Amino acid sequence: MESIRTIKKVEIKNLWNKYDIEWNLNEDVNILAGINGSGKTTILDLIVGTIHSKLEERIMAMVDNVKITFNNDEHKAYINTSNEELPLPKTTTILKRGEYGELSKKEAMFFGNWQNTKKDDYHEQVPLGIDIISTFDQRLKVYEAVRTITDGDVSTELDLQIYRLQKKYFEYQINIGKKAIEALSSKQTVNDVQKRIGFKKNLFLDTIDALFEPTDKKIDRNKNELIFKSGKQVLTPYMLSSGEKQLIIILLTALIQEDRSFVLFIDEPEISLHTDWQEKLIDNIRSLNNNAQIIIATHSPSIVLDGWMDKVFEVPEIITKTKTL
Repeated sequence: MESIRTIKKVEIKNLWNKYDIEWNLNEDVNILAGINGSGKTTILDLIVGTIHSKLEERIMAMVDNVKITFNNDEHKAYINTSNEELPLPKTTTILKRGEYGELSKKEAMFFGNWQNTKKDDYHEQVPLGIDIISTFDQRLKVYEAVRTITDGDVSTELDLQIYRLQKKYFEYQINIGKKAIEALSSKQTVNDVQKRIGFKKNLFLDTIDALFEPTDKKIDRNKNELIFKSGKQVLTPYMLSSGEKQLIIILLTALIQEDRSFVLFIDEPEISLHTDWQEKLIDNIRSLNNNAQIIIATHSPSIVLDGWMDKVFEVPEIITKTKTL
């Protein structure tokens, strides 16, 4: 059976009691465009929530059901909140919906092989890496609680994302270090190992340095965490601008996936990013992980200027039915 690598199709029924949506996605890049209020963010929330088997009550109230089909056509993820009985196969396992407990069949979130999977083969989450990056930077609601587990510099949503990624970045470096040792034990030369194992990490560092060059900031490469230098000044990532933080989060997320298949959702990256950074964003992500399926919601033309116009889906184009109220 082909492994799950990407999302192939999204079907949403009765969004806002008005729209039916069918979105056939590309395996590489997908850009959902539309004016403010057109539903871009809601569609992303519905996709991620359905795959993760977690949706807020306010989001669930907006739809009758959502169906996600993956690249192998045999695995699907569903959420159904209507009174309609879905034609489920006997082997379907009903999952628990996050903190709200187990649901009835009429409200089911489930995932599984549509054909011949045994009950024990089902999983509570799709075996596919999913990352969603929110670009909205606001002060943490639980700021005081967060201060007790961090270094005290974490005060916004972007800060918290960076704090968590710093830990994963450290683990990533340990992992590539182990790979280097294994490669050396197989009698490969040091230069070959450094080029092959450390290439993506160095590419990430070089890319950030190049993008930050106009503001005279560089990553201190003698540190195992991301620390910046600007002249004689030492800067933590928490001291950077919102746009700089956002860029680090997006590119570091792509790096630490180590070329594995995963889906990267980004909601309105244009909020803090300079137009030059927007134009290079997709290419920079794909240079760090060409196996990532990128799904971006945006209303900025700069995101698609560098050769991505054929990957754009306007929200009205994926609406298959509009109900008259």
